[in-house]
Amino acid sequence: MKKLAFFFIYLQLGFSLFCQVVVTSGQDAISIALQNSQEQQYQQMMAQEQMRNARLSLNDFLPQLGVSYSESDAVNVGRADSRSKSLQFSVSQLIFDGGQAWNQYQLDKIGSLFNYEAYLQALEEFKGGILDGYQGIVMQQKVVDIKKRVKEAGFARLAVLAKELKLGLAREIDYLDYLISCRKLEQEEELAQEALNIQVESFRQSLGLVYGTKLMVIDEGEKGDKTGELEKI
Repeated sequence: MKKLAFFFIYLQLGFSLFCQVVVTSGQDAISIALQNSQEQQYQQMMAQEQMRNARLSLNDFLPQLGVSYSESDAVNVGRADSRSKSLQFSVSQLIFDGGQAWNQYQLDKIGSLFNYEAYLQALEEFKGGILDGYQGIVMQQKVVDIKKRVKEAGFARLAVLAKELKLGLAREIDYLDYLISCRKLEQEEELAQEALNIQVESFRQSLGLVYGTKLMVIDEGEKGDKTGELEKI
């Protein structure tokens, strides 16, 4: 039984590790985040419920229909039993209550509108945060790509300089200085990649993706060129 339970856990983890989400635009990211955010769904539900309750309070000013039904049986000694049934309808209408119902309706309406506007503002801030995260990753991807190209060009020049050194066309001190510069370029690329990995992990959490989900972020202007598959560290 324990082996079977362990197998199901391993199988579930395996599916999680092979799960991948591709984000190709800011709108994609926002849609995924809203779909996975239980907090945003709860706030939306509460705002809509308050609006609905405020509209229902208007019913206090409409005629109210009442229905009642009664049934009774009587056992009579020496004569036939009797049974009676009655169905009654009533209509009531609020005429005057000193304006209390109307004031309460106005307060409920204003309160629900205020809460709904607050929800919309919070929603826009949430979307803005997701969009900023997406754009930040796209920009950092470009930084990593530029530093990679500069590093590759530097090491290509270093290879040429090494051949010149063997032929006596370059000094060793010049070669060593250029080697140090290339190592710095390599370190800068690694630091930029580490910063990108941190941004991707933070963005994965912002999207509400489960642990182990692989995330690929693609610039919406370069969808044909998948600029680097970004996976969870």
